[in-house]
Amino acid sequence: MSENLKEIAWNHLGICEKTERCFDGCARSRKTFFGKEFDNVCGTSMKFKNPNAVAVECLKNLWK
Repeated sequence: MSENLKEIAWNHLGICEKTERCFDGCARSRKTFFGKEFDNVCGTSMKFKNPNAVAVECLKNLWK
């Protein structure tokens, strides 16, 4: 995967900014995505809301 695609994916991670858990099953865990670690990742790891054309191409590559 290209560095550009990794950056797009990383920019769309669901990072929880709340001090408390959102719901009982919320893990707010440390996860690794494409070789980079992130803290407080939401249970829904990636969120693409109104993606632009570049992000859509990234999505297509992620789910091939």
